[in-house]
Amino acid sequence: MSVLLDCFRFTPVRLSTRSLALLALLLVASLSPAALGDVVITDPYFRETPPGQERTAGFFVATNDSKQDCVLVAASAPGIERLELHEHRHEGGMMRMREVETLPLPAAGTLELRPGGYHLMGFGVSPLTAGDTVAVNLDFGGCGTQTVPFSVVDPRR
Repeated sequence: MSVLLDCFRFTPVRLSTRSLALLALLLVASLSPAALGDVVITDPYFRETPPGQERTAGFFVATNDSKQDCVLVAASAPGIERLELHEHRHEGGMMRMREVETLPLPAAGTLELRPGGYHLMGFGVSPLTAGDTVAVNLDFGGCGTQTVPFSVVDPRR
């Protein structure tokens, strides 16, 4: 137990180890560059996997309400062997898909993962049926990690 001085009465105040641990956790959380609540995820979903397919695409919108730039560096989910960050690009009159290392999320900005643009590409996917929910871990590097429930929707959405 620790003894702290009450600045108003100058009498010792005893704090339990549990209280000190909670205070330390709150202090560390307040010092992080962008608290987890500063990155807000909306409209997260995966497309249903067609019969016999082990791939799917995931989409969402991330809004950064902090004053610090963030970067999506990784994603993972149970039942999906590998989740990669991808983009679609028009090159030579053709639409091409390629993996990207990171996706920037500027301070006070938005990152959209939408069909025909940036997206999560899942490989080795257990069958996903419309109506399912998948817990996806999104790693925004120094801005924190969030676990977000993604809905599974009909691929014609």
